[in-house]
Amino acid sequence: MLDTQREALFSRESDYLSVGITETGAKVSAISVPWEDTAHAFNMKIPDVYITPQDLRDQEIWERIGSFTVVGCYIFTPLPDYSFLAKWPSLRDISIRHGKAIRDLSFMESIKNWSMLYIEDAVLPDLLPLYQGGRDKGLFSTCLGFYHCKIANIIGIPPWSESCLSELLIWPKEPSAEEMTAWGKCGALKFRYYINKQAQ
Repeated sequence: MLDTQREALFSRESDYLSVGITETGAKVSAISVPWEDTAHAFNMKIPDVYITPQDLRDQEIWERIGSFTVVGCYIFTPLPDYSFLAKWPSLRDISIRHGKAIRDLSFMESIKNWSMLYIEDAVLPDLLPLYQGGRDKGLFSTCLGFYHCKIANIIGIPPWSESCLSELLIWPKEPSAEEMTAWGKCGALKFRYYINKQAQ
């Protein structure tokens, strides 16, 4: 962990924390916004401190992070395992880039009231863990973004009255009309299926 980030973490007085994970622990100067709605962009929980993948195994750092209510996690580097996210059940905003090691969303089962989830490169059987276990209805809208993910069975998103799915944004690696139709049936208020012209 960089000295500047360690100081930021251990001197922080707020009850809430958003964590960024980069290969070197360096701060990311510009974070892209996947969401179309301005209100959702403003509600992104961008990182307050940055750590390295190795820091996740550092007991002192882990305990210090655990003393906060962790509301955001932005992962900018590949990780071998994402199960640690389940230890932060208050997460609202989750962004995972380079997520090729993700083979299911079981780490989301304990995160009941997430509001924004963006994942790249994952290979998933379905989306069932996202809304299982019950959410606090009426409190939060949800935004989902999948970039170049392969999802075998597009099931797991309940009706809008339960999911409150405001944005569903899909960047398919291998676009198809059948898949686009399946996603379109998920009932999002705003649905986008972005097709690279070169892939057509």
